Amino acid sequence: MKGFRVLAIVTAVAVYGQIVLGGVVRITVSGLGCPDWPLCYGQLLPRLEYHTLIEYFHRLLGTAAGLLVLATVVCAVALWAGRVPAAARQAGTARGATDSAPGASARFATMLIASAVGTYLIVVSGAYVVGRGAGSACAAWPLCGSARTDLADVHFLHRVVVGVAGLLLLGTLHLARRRWSGTSMVVVVYGTALALLLEVGVGAAQVLLRLPASLRAIHVALATAVWAGVTLQVAAMALESRGERAAARAARSGTPRGAEPGVAQPAETAG
Repeated sequence: MKGFRVLAIVTAVAVYGQIVLGGVVRITVSGLGCPDWPLCYGQLLPRLEYHTLIEYFHRLLGTAAGLLVLATVVCAVALWAGRVPAAARQAGTARGATDSAPGASARFATMLIASAVGTYLIVVSGAYVVGRGAGSACAAWPLCGSARTDLADVHFLHRVVVGVAGLLLLGTLHLARRRWSGTSMVVVVYGTALALLLEVGVGAAQVLLRLPASLRAIHVALATAVWAGVTLQVAAMALESRGERAAARAARSGTPRGAEPGVAQPAETAG
C-alpha cells in the first residue's frame, strides 16, 4: 500500500508538471520547436536551442506522465477491486464533526461541484486568452483601461470569470475548512485558497509590471494548483458520500458499521 501511495504522488506531480510545461510551451510559442515526431529534427537528442528544448522536454515529461498514469490505474484496480466501500467508510469517518447533517452535506457537495466547474472555466478561459494573444490587451487592472478592442473584451471576460468563480470558490473553501477541520484535507483547503489568491496577484502583476514570459508561467502553475486542489476535494467528498450511503445501508440491514461481508467478527468473551 505504501508503494502505491508513492506511485500515486509521483504520478500526480508528473501530470502537474506536464500541464504547467504545456502552458510554458504555449506562452513561449514553442509548439513547433520540434517540427517532427517522435524525433526532433530527425534526431533522438535535440539541438541546444531555446524553443526546441522546451518542446522536447514537454514531450519527454508527457511520455513519462502517461506511463505513470497507466501504472497507477493498473495498480489501483489490482489493489482496490472489491474494497472501495471499506475505504470510503474510513474516509467518511475521518472528516470533522461539523456540517454532518445530510442537508448540509448535499449543499456542500453542490457548491463544491459548482466551484469545480467554475475553476475549469477559469483555466479554459485563461488558455483562450493566451491562444488569442490577448494577454496584454488590457493595460490596467482590475479594469481594462480605455482601450476597447476585441482582444480587450476577451481578456476582460476572463477576469469576470475569475471574479465570479473565485468568490464562489472562496465561499466553498470556507465551508470545506469547517467540514474537514482536524483532518489532513484541511491542508488541501488552505493550499487551494492560497494558490487562488496568488494566482489573482500574479495575474495583476502580469498586467501592471509587464512580466516576461518565463514569469508569466507562474500564473499557469498557480491556476493548475487551484484546479488540482478542487479536484482532490471533489474526490474526497465523493468517497465520503459513498461511505455515508454504505453506513446507511448497513444500519438498515442491521450490519455493524465497519463489518465486512464474509469476514468473521470477534466473539465477545464471557465475563
